[in-house]
Amino acid sequence: MKIRKGKASRRWPWHSLTIMVVPGTGKQVQSLNLSPSGLRRLLVAGAVLMGSLVFLLGFSVYATGQMVELHRLRTVNVEQAEQIGELQAFAAGVQTQVLKVKELEMRIRRMVGLDHKENTGEQDGRQQDVFSNQQGSGWTRAAYGFFPSRGRTTLSEGRISRTTTSEDNAGAANLLGRLAAAQDDLALQETGLDRLEKDVANQLDLLAAIPSSYPVRGDVTSPFGWRRSPFGLRTEFHSGLDIKADYGTPVRAAAKGRIIFAGWKTGLGRVVEIEHGHGFISGYHHLSAITVKVGEKVERGDSVGKVGNSGRSTGPHLHFTVHWHGEQKDPQQYLLH
Repeated sequence: MKIRKGKASRRWPWHSLTIMVVPGTGKQVQSLNLSPSGLRRLLVAGAVLMGSLVFLLGFSVYATGQMVELHRLRTVNVEQAEQIGELQAFAAGVQTQVLKVKELEMRIRRMVGLDHKENTGEQDGRQQDVFSNQQGSGWTRAAYGFFPSRGRTTLSEGRISRTTTSEDNAGAANLLGRLAAAQDDLALQETGLDRLEKDVANQLDLLAAIPSSYPVRGDVTSPFGWRRSPFGLRTEFHSGLDIKADYGTPVRAAAKGRIIFAGWKTGLGRVVEIEHGHGFISGYHHLSAITVKVGEKVERGDSVGKVGNSGRSTGPHLHFTVHWHGEQKDPQQYLLH
């Protein structure tokens, strides 16, 4: 590089600048003469070019990052849409199960003769399709440029901005509200089923305690109530049911229970009494034999004795009585089979 001196200015202490390129292969030497003004222009052009390259590189990195973020947001929102769809299907299934449980409760109550009891006055009002209004909302749409999320993502003026979509927020709030309602319904149904379990158990125990099975098979020779005495002309109250049967016929318990008496009573002969619970006591009189002991537990249909003619009796038969909370009852209003 050679600098030719001539008339120089204060700023540039040389007249011109020569740049020489000397090849090492013996080829012709190349040279470039630059004046101070030319050199300034060259430096300015280089600076502008360098600045442009730096700007383009920075913008390229920024734009690439934004596109990556945009793609990520799209992916996340598509996944959210799928999750919301699955959640809707799940919650709809829960709602269906709630209705099925309620119907089952009603059927069980009818089967055991219980009156249907509503858990709350509000429950029926909430029995509706949890997600009937969700179709078509922002939570179920998915398309390029519109994402099923709480905000719509857009690329504007070199940056990503998010604008809240009121429709999406309303859809999410509605979904969560209906899920909460379904959860409350399940809690109410759980409480109702717990009560139903207790009611059914109590009802079944009551049904098992009712002396509804005939202790022997035969004709009813004397019903419950007032009658003419078989031993004279006077009228007397007959406290039970007389059933004609052959001597020695097995006498069976009319319901499950516990033997509270097994022995002799004046006028009634050999007697067995069974306490069934819920206030019911059944009596079996005029037996020829007793086959149980006091304190023994029996099931419906178990043998407790045999038909006889003991005590004050006109012939072989069973005198069958029923008491409920100490009150004499007509056995025929309980006997079913």
